[in-house]
Amino acid sequence: MCRINIAIVILGALTMINVDIASGASPEPNADRCFEETVRVANGAEPATLSTTACRRALRVKPLSRQDRSAILYNSGIIQQAQGNLAAAKASFERAARLSKTVDMRNLALAQVALKLGDYRVAFEQYDLLAASDFAADSEKVRVSVVANREQALHALNLTGVAANQR
Repeated sequence: MCRINIAIVILGALTMINVDIASGASPEPNADRCFEETVRVANGAEPATLSTTACRRALRVKPLSRQDRSAILYNSGIIQQAQGNLAAAKASFERAARLSKTVDMRNLALAQVALKLGDYRVAFEQYDLLAASDFAADSEKVRVSVVANREQALHALNLTGVAANQR
Protein backbone atom coordinates (compact mmCIF):
# COMPACT_ATOMS: atom_id res chain seq x y z
CA MET A 1 0.00 0.00 0.00
CA CYS A 2 1.10 3.53 -0.62
CA ARG A 3 -0.44 6.84 0.35
CA ILE A 4 -1.07 9.36 -2.43
CA ASN A 5 -2.79 12.69 -2.73
CA ILE A 6 -5.82 12.70 -4.97
CA ALA A 7 -8.03 15.52 -6.19
CA ILE A 8 -11.70 15.73 -5.24
CA VAL A 9 -14.36 18.37 -5.73
CA ILE A 10 -16.13 19.36 -2.51
CA LEU A 11 -18.86 21.99 -2.72
CA GLY A 12 -17.47 23.25 -6.00
CA ALA A 13 -13.85 23.53 -4.83
CA LEU A 14 -11.10 21.18 -5.98
CA THR A 15 -9.44 19.79 -2.85
CA MET A 16 -6.56 17.36 -2.43
CA ILE A 17 -7.06 14.47 0.01
CA ASN A 18 -4.83 11.56 1.03
CA VAL A 19 -5.84 8.09 -0.13
CA ASP A 20 -4.29 4.67 0.36
CA ILE A 21 -3.90 2.69 -2.86
CA ALA A 22 -2.36 -0.66 -3.62
CA SER A 23 0.90 -0.40 -5.48
CA GLY A 24 3.10 -2.85 -7.32
CA ALA A 25 6.77 -3.53 -6.77
CA SER A 26 7.74 -0.94 -9.38
CA PRO A 27 5.52 2.09 -9.98
CA GLU A 28 4.31 2.68 -13.54
CA PRO A 29 5.83 5.97 -14.80
CA ASN A 30 2.73 6.76 -16.88
CA ALA A 31 0.56 6.39 -13.76
CA ASP A 32 2.81 8.96 -12.07
CA ARG A 33 2.46 11.32 -15.05
CA CYS A 34 -1.31 10.80 -15.02
CA PHE A 35 -1.37 11.77 -11.36
CA GLU A 36 0.86 14.79 -12.07
CA GLU A 37 -1.74 16.01 -14.59
CA THR A 38 -4.37 15.76 -11.83
CA VAL A 39 -2.15 17.88 -9.59
CA ARG A 40 -1.91 20.41 -12.42
CA VAL A 41 -5.75 20.54 -12.41
CA ALA A 42 -5.66 21.28 -8.68
CA ASN A 43 -3.10 24.01 -9.31
CA GLY A 44 -5.34 25.70 -11.88
CA ALA A 45 -3.68 24.63 -15.14
CA GLU A 46 -5.39 25.73 -18.33
CA PRO A 47 -7.68 22.89 -19.51
CA ALA A 48 -6.25 23.07 -23.04
CA THR A 49 -2.79 22.20 -21.68
CA LEU A 50 -3.97 19.05 -19.90
CA SER A 51 -3.67 15.57 -21.37
CA THR A 52 -4.97 12.10 -20.51
CA THR A 53 -2.33 10.41 -22.70
CA ALA A 54 -0.28 9.17 -19.74
CA CYS A 55 -3.47 7.84 -18.12
CA ARG A 56 -4.39 5.90 -21.26
CA ARG A 57 -0.85 4.50 -21.50
CA ALA A 58 -0.85 3.50 -17.82
CA LEU A 59 -4.14 1.62 -18.28
CA ARG A 60 -2.53 -0.56 -20.98
CA VAL A 61 0.07 -1.90 -18.52
CA LYS A 62 -0.39 -5.54 -17.57
CA PRO A 63 -0.68 -6.60 -14.82
CA LEU A 64 -2.26 -3.68 -13.04
CA SER A 65 -4.14 -4.15 -9.78
CA ARG A 66 -7.83 -3.23 -9.61
CA GLN A 67 -7.03 -0.48 -7.11
CA ASP A 68 -4.27 1.02 -9.26
CA ARG A 69 -6.48 0.84 -12.37
CA SER A 70 -9.27 2.51 -10.41
CA ALA A 71 -6.96 5.32 -9.25
CA ILE A 72 -5.73 5.93 -12.82
CA LEU A 73 -9.31 6.02 -14.14
CA TYR A 74 -10.27 8.44 -11.36
CA ASN A 75 -7.34 10.74 -12.21
CA SER A 76 -8.26 10.54 -15.89
CA GLY A 77 -11.82 11.55 -15.00
CA ILE A 78 -10.58 14.56 -13.03
CA ILE A 79 -8.60 15.72 -16.08
CA GLN A 80 -11.53 15.11 -18.44
CA GLN A 81 -13.84 17.01 -16.10
CA ALA A 82 -11.45 19.97 -16.00
CA GLN A 83 -11.39 19.93 -19.82
CA GLY A 84 -15.19 20.12 -19.84
CA ASN A 85 -15.60 16.62 -21.26
CA LEU A 86 -18.19 15.54 -18.69
CA ALA A 87 -19.44 12.48 -20.61
CA ALA A 88 -15.90 11.03 -20.77
CA ALA A 89 -15.32 11.96 -17.12
CA LYS A 90 -18.53 10.18 -16.12
CA ALA A 91 -17.45 7.04 -17.99
CA SER A 92 -14.03 7.13 -16.27
CA PHE A 93 -15.59 7.67 -12.85
CA GLU A 94 -18.10 4.85 -13.44
CA ARG A 95 -15.29 2.42 -14.28
CA ALA A 96 -13.21 3.66 -11.33
CA ALA A 97 -16.11 3.25 -8.90
CA ARG A 98 -16.88 -0.25 -10.20
CA LEU A 99 -13.27 -1.33 -9.66
CA SER A 100 -13.00 0.16 -6.17
CA LYS A 101 -13.73 -2.08 -3.20
CA THR A 102 -14.94 0.86 -1.12
CA VAL A 103 -17.41 3.71 -1.39
CA ASP A 104 -15.17 6.74 -1.67
CA MET A 105 -14.16 9.79 -3.70
CA ARG A 106 -14.71 7.89 -6.94
CA ASN A 107 -18.42 7.62 -6.10
CA LEU A 108 -18.52 11.28 -5.12
CA ALA A 109 -16.92 12.35 -8.40
CA LEU A 110 -19.35 10.16 -10.35
CA ALA A 111 -22.32 11.58 -8.43
CA GLN A 112 -21.22 15.16 -9.06
CA VAL A 113 -20.70 14.70 -12.80
CA ALA A 114 -23.92 12.70 -13.19
CA LEU A 115 -25.81 15.51 -11.44
CA LYS A 116 -24.26 18.10 -13.78
CA LEU A 117 -25.20 15.97 -16.80
CA GLY A 118 -28.78 15.54 -15.58
CA ASP A 119 -28.38 11.80 -14.98
CA TYR A 120 -30.31 12.04 -11.74
CA ARG A 121 -30.73 8.29 -11.27
CA VAL A 122 -26.96 7.68 -11.24
CA ALA A 123 -26.41 10.80 -9.11
CA PHE A 124 -29.02 9.68 -6.58
CA GLU A 125 -27.64 6.12 -6.42
CA GLN A 126 -24.10 7.36 -5.81
CA TYR A 127 -25.11 9.98 -3.23
CA ASP A 128 -27.26 7.33 -1.54
CA LEU A 129 -24.25 4.97 -1.34
CA LEU A 130 -22.11 7.81 0.04
CA ALA A 131 -24.75 8.80 2.63
CA ALA A 132 -24.99 5.20 3.85
CA SER A 133 -21.21 4.75 4.03
CA ASP A 134 -18.66 6.17 6.44
CA PHE A 135 -16.99 8.15 3.62
CA ALA A 136 -18.13 11.52 4.95
CA ALA A 137 -17.96 10.62 8.64
CA ASP A 138 -14.86 12.76 9.24
CA SER A 139 -16.06 15.86 7.42
CA GLU A 140 -19.25 17.73 8.22
CA LYS A 141 -18.80 19.79 5.04
CA VAL A 142 -18.68 16.69 2.84
CA ARG A 143 -21.56 15.02 4.73
CA VAL A 144 -23.81 18.06 4.31
CA SER A 145 -22.90 18.28 0.63
CA VAL A 146 -23.68 14.58 0.06
CA VAL A 147 -27.06 14.78 1.82
CA ALA A 148 -28.07 18.02 0.07
CA ASN A 149 -27.08 16.77 -3.36
CA ARG A 150 -28.81 13.43 -2.73
CA GLU A 151 -32.01 15.32 -2.00
CA GLN A 152 -31.53 17.49 -5.11
CA ALA A 153 -31.12 14.38 -7.29
CA LEU A 154 -34.15 12.73 -5.69
CA HIS A 155 -36.24 15.87 -6.23
CA ALA A 156 -35.16 15.99 -9.90
CA LEU A 157 -36.06 12.31 -10.29
CA ASN A 158 -39.50 12.97 -8.86
CA LEU A 159 -40.00 15.89 -11.24
CA THR A 160 -39.01 13.78 -14.25
CA GLY A 161 -41.07 10.80 -13.09
CA VAL A 162 -38.10 8.42 -13.02
CA ALA A 163 -37.98 6.00 -10.10
CA ALA A 164 -34.72 6.19 -8.14
CA ASN A 165 -34.36 2.41 -8.16
CA GLN A 166 -35.13 2.05 -11.89
CA ARG A 167 -32.23 0.60 -13.88
